[in-house]
Amino acid sequence: STTVKRVALELGGKSANIILDDLEGDDLDRAVRKGVGSAYLNSGQTCTAFTRMLVPRFRQDEIVGILRDEVETTWTVGDPAAGEGRLGPLISDVQRDRVQGFIRKGIDEGATLVAGGPDAPDDRPTGYYVRPTVFADVDNSMRIAQEEIFGPVLSVLPYDDTDDAVRIA
Repeated sequence: STTVKRVALELGGKSANIILDDLEGDDLDRAVRKGVGSAYLNSGQTCTAFTRMLVPRFRQDEIVGILRDEVETTWTVGDPAAGEGRLGPLISDVQRDRVQGFIRKGIDEGATLVAGGPDAPDDRPTGYYVRPTVFADVDNSMRIAQEEIFGPVLSVLPYDDTDDAVRIA
């Protein structure tokens, strides 16, 4: 017989943050920097983390420069509860290893490593810490663009026009 069952499905995609091509100056800077915060909230361990930043291809270098500065100056690794950093540890060693594996895969697939990387932070050789990582030149065929990493990894995908950005998203 046919019955109706209660189910809960997570049907979302990998969250996209589209930086439109008409942003200028302080508005662009603020949008990009806030985008990092949206990606790294709770060390990237949220379902709503905007982990794909779609940027106009002609502005990618400028935006990547802002991202590099934001990550290297603001997103320090440590215990936020102890006032030691802004980016805390991941939930477990298994998750840390999984995230580091995704970072290696991004490098292997040809994405440009802008900041971070797969190695443990220099000042945190123990614990479940992952360096805040940014990749540029990412396309949707790469695993880092397709799979939910659940760690502090931001992928920058260039687009040609707004229709292209929507298609990618």
